[in-house]
Amino acid sequence: MTTKQRSFWLAALALAAIVYVGPRFLASRQAAPAPPQPEVKTPKTEATAPPAPAPGVEVFNNLLGIWQGTAPLPAGMCGLKFELRKKTDDPNRFSGFPVLACVPVMATLPGQMGPTAQQGILSRLAPLSATLSGTPANGSLPFSVDRVIGKTVDGCAFTAFTVTPFGEDQMIAEWQQGNCPEPQSGQILLRKTGK
Repeated sequence: MTTKQRSFWLAALALAAIVYVGPRFLASRQAAPAPPQPEVKTPKTEATAPPAPAPGVEVFNNLLGIWQGTAPLPAGMCGLKFELRKKTDDPNRFSGFPVLACVPVMATLPGQMGPTAQQGILSRLAPLSATLSGTPANGSLPFSVDRVIGKTVDGCAFTAFTVTPFGEDQMIAEWQQGNCPEPQSGQILLRKTGK
C-alpha cells in the first residue's frame, strides 16, 4: 500500500466513525444531565410590612360611620351629626366631619316677634361644621381642626373636638368653639345611624 492509499483509508475510516458513532455520542451528551452548578444565593427582599396599628386604633376602626345626637345647650336645642372615617394616607389617623345646628328656644311665639328679632334668630341657625383629623390617645380620639367650613353669624367656629366611646353603642362628642365674643363648649351623646 502506498502512502497515498493509506491516507485515503484512514480518512475513510475516520469519516465512517464520525458518521456511525457521532450521532450516538451527541445524543448521549444531550441526554446526560448537566453537572450541578453552584447555587448562587440572592439576598431576599422582604416586603415592607404595614406599620403596626397604634394603641386604640382598633377601637375606633369599629366605630367608623355616621353618628347623631341632640341635646339642650346654651345656644338652644342642638343636633349634631358626626361622620368618622379612616384617613386614606395613614392607617393610624382618622378624619371627622361634624355638623352642629342649634335652634334657639323661643320665649315668645314667632308671631309676637318683630322682624329684627326674627332675623336675629334665623341668623343663629347657621350650622357649625369643619373637617378634622386625629389619632387615638388615652381611650379618646382628639381632633385638630383642619378646616372650618361653617361658623355662626357672630364668628364662632370649632377650635377643638374629641369623641370617646361610651357604653356598647354610643359615643360622646365634646368640643370647644372659639373666635366669638364668648368662647363656648358643649357635649352631646351620639348614637350610630349609618355606615
